[in-house]
Amino acid sequence: MRDSLRFTRIREGLVALAAVGAMTLLAACGGAGSGSSAPQGAAADSASVEEAKSLVAQAQQQVAWPQPGPPAFDASSARGKTLGWVAITASNPFSQIMLEGAREAAALSGLNIDYCDGKGRPSEWVRCADSLIAKGVDALLIQSIDPKILSASIEAATRAGIPVIETSSNDSSQPPTPGVSAANNFAIAEMGKLLADYAIADSNGRVNAVYYGAPEVALSPPLHQAIEAEFRRLCPDTCTLKSSDVPVGEWDTRLPTVVQSGISADRDINYLIPLADGAVPAMIPAVHAANATERVKILSITASPSIVKFIDSGDVFVADVGPSTEWHGWSTVDQALRLIVGQPKGSPILHDPQMPIRLFDKANVGELNFDDPKMANFFGPVDLAAEYGRVWGITP
Repeated sequence: MRDSLRFTRIREGLVALAAVGAMTLLAACGGAGSGSSAPQGAAADSASVEEAKSLVAQAQQQVAWPQPGPPAFDASSARGKTLGWVAITASNPFSQIMLEGAREAAALSGLNIDYCDGKGRPSEWVRCADSLIAKGVDALLIQSIDPKILSASIEAATRAGIPVIETSSNDSSQPPTPGVSAANNFAIAEMGKLLADYAIADSNGRVNAVYYGAPEVALSPPLHQAIEAEFRRLCPDTCTLKSSDVPVGEWDTRLPTVVQSGISADRDINYLIPLADGAVPAMIPAVHAANATERVKILSITASPSIVKFIDSGDVFVADVGPSTEWHGWSTVDQALRLIVGQPKGSPILHDPQMPIRLFDKANVGELNFDDPKMANFFGPVDLAAEYGRVWGITP
């Protein structure tokens, strides 16, 4: 791909990353350049490689509505109630697609949404949360913001009897933040596991990868750990993972240099795995500049439409894993309705929204419609209105 890709707009991918946890303050695991190369003479275990191939094949398939699905309940008493929504920012595609899905769900259920644009600034997040609490909303959503930053607002909501929902701010396997009633987070660990499986399957179990995290993003450590754990499980003698931290704000400037110098210095490197696919447009030209297109491939998560499209070009970006953002909006409204009608905070569905993910690569990218801003065909023919309508006791 031409060097002009260096100037490709990466705004969509960057803000999608922000929408899944940027502005948080947890440091990523592993320092720059940590790790070691796999023994060159070691043989990969064939059974492990076949297992990885099977897992990848399953993840490539279109997703279906989970069975038995979310427990049904009568949502009618939530009609006319209001969900207050604090968005990390309204200016990115992730927030926009999620909100569009949520508004469709709200229209079906009769729920109102009072949306406040946090404009990417902590001071605005606090202002939005406190304003919505003062209005007396019936539930409060904190979208893509580390709840710890809004701890005082969460305490105020609790005192006012307003349940709080956190979304896309942590790994779905983690418990909700104290004071939060429901969590609608992504399966970050599962995404990391699938990236490792893809590399193992694609290389026949001989992987020398570099993970590019971001020290300010809370989701970076669990993704790194999941990739590393899967390598350790399936190919401990033939797979290694080094790491390098580059802040998100430096992806378009510093990251290309870090990538080019790293793969030039270590010619055993064959996979690059950035924290989110927003880094991919800055990394592709770096691989070309290092004359490494025949040996280095890039894998990532988030499944941003404009980035997944690079896979179709046949260049070095070969796999992307992510959930349906529209579905994320619907499942968030489902949690809000459950809290408003008084379902117990310990209900499993309030901590596991049962939202599937899909792996995209050359095997399935040709079936996608990149002109659809909602990515409706990215994941499969699931009728969200019909399915959630059944759960809520409503006929669309």
